[in-house]
Amino acid sequence: MAYFSQDDSPLKLFTPLEAGTLVATRLSGWERLGDSFEFTVDLLAPPEAGIGFDKLLGKTASVSVSLPGKLTRYYHGIIWDFSQGDTDDVAGHYTLMLRPRLALLGLTRQSRIFQGMSAVAILREVLKPVGGGEFHISSSPPIRDTCAQYRETDLEFFLRLCGEEGIIHYWRHDAADHQLVLTDNSPVAPALGEVEYDQTRGGNPSGCRIHAWKMTQSLSTTAVGLLDSHFQLFNQKLEGSANGPNKIIAGKLSLTPTGGPVTPWQEDQLSAARYFDGVNPSGGTESSALSHIYSAQERQSRILALAAASGSVRARLLGNCCHLAPGHAFALAHHPTQSGPWLVVEARHTVSVEGRFWLGEANQLRCEVTAEAAPVSLRQLPWPPRPRPRVGGVQTAVVIGPSGQEMFTDPYGRVQVRFFWDRAEVVQTSCWLRVAQVWAGNSWGACFWPRVGHEVVVSFEDGDPDRPLITGSVYNAANMPPFIMPDNQFLAGWKSLTEGGDPSKNFHHILMSDEKDSEVVLIHAESTFISHQESAQITMRPIQQIHFQG
Repeated sequence: MAYFSQDDSPLKLFTPLEAGTLVATRLSGWERLGDSFEFTVDLLAPPEAGIGFDKLLGKTASVSVSLPGKLTRYYHGIIWDFSQGDTDDVAGHYTLMLRPRLALLGLTRQSRIFQGMSAVAILREVLKPVGGGEFHISSSPPIRDTCAQYRETDLEFFLRLCGEEGIIHYWRHDAADHQLVLTDNSPVAPALGEVEYDQTRGGNPSGCRIHAWKMTQSLSTTAVGLLDSHFQLFNQKLEGSANGPNKIIAGKLSLTPTGGPVTPWQEDQLSAARYFDGVNPSGGTESSALSHIYSAQERQSRILALAAASGSVRARLLGNCCHLAPGHAFALAHHPTQSGPWLVVEARHTVSVEGRFWLGEANQLRCEVTAEAAPVSLRQLPWPPRPRPRVGGVQTAVVIGPSGQEMFTDPYGRVQVRFFWDRAEVVQTSCWLRVAQVWAGNSWGACFWPRVGHEVVVSFEDGDPDRPLITGSVYNAANMPPFIMPDNQFLAGWKSLTEGGDPSKNFHHILMSDEKDSEVVLIHAESTFISHQESAQITMRPIQQIHFQG
């Protein structure tokens, strides 16, 4: 088999295949802060190579580019696509696409519940299947009593959670790996050094240059407000509000953020109040947990206000500096007004080699990058927030409790359930669910509590999977109606069950039969029947009366 050499090429490809099997001629693609990257690499191989898809698909590969100024840029990822094109007398033509391991999370869609974990702890758990990530988090996210991933891909859930907590991510590429980095403080981004602004085009510059630079300031949301309620802090307004930055330093310029009306952006669905519960999963009281709601609301509003302003100032640039990568900062030099620190937000790369270098001929590297950058002083956070999943309609679930207990409620009469979509091998509780009643006053009203094993109907406040509410109960094959149906379809009422008792023997009931000519009201007390009147008892009886004693 013929041997292709890339030893003299400034553009080199490294795959699990034997050296010289594939050589790269062109790379193009994009990478974006808080999103992903995709790099397409055009390849040549000896005509007789016959490379199978299974040899590369899903494997890791890297591309190195030797840039002016003795810089080297690496592009590393997993081979997401591999294409085989035409083969001629000189070479076979192939193409591969590199994407991050994180993209694999987009291939898994599921519903699950996380309990008693902070967003950072949840993110660590979500990232385990793809090798984890490197966390640089300066704040302390609150512990979430419960957090549902509902009919989302793992990637959608990851991105949504990052947005809710003000966490941005990027990658650090080298020859051997691409490391996922998560941070909530973009001003401390790693530095790429100085990049010169030089409008001169053409020729073969000795270093990386930015040839064109255009800065834009846009109107943006300047304030965010949150408003929520919590039944354990009833009638209290749980508010949070924050303004965005009042000044942005862009190079040598000091800019004032400008927005629309004074009314803040209302983002109530991202309220942090739902994270907290004054009762732990075991039913014990932890009222101190509720005191953190107020600070969490303020923290959440600050995150959102900063995120809303993060796109208000952007610089768009064109150059040959392909080492510029999202999440990394550089110092712009020799610009008349905007020299200073900037953070790369997005970059699109085109790198090609002219000349048949694989046959030992002379070659020349062509690099072009178009990018967007933001002032380092302007924190970059995900915006706008990704929509939370919504539950359409109602669901049913099974009431659960500790082994051997027929009932398990908290001080508010709430119960715990397991949803039928919960595939966790170890049975975990959901959050505590309130139970709707026909009346609910202060120490008066109705009180019917679902028992362990009952199937209940669950609604969701505003469709939010983190805010379930029991609105009813239904019979099923395991829990049949108390009387044979349809024989007793005109029989209505209530029948209870004594703790540890037999449904056919140990119960109270109040029954009403509306069957024609058999109308009757039946009241049965399993043990003691007490009737108490504070004023008077009036009874109207027919002439015929039958009394039993015993």
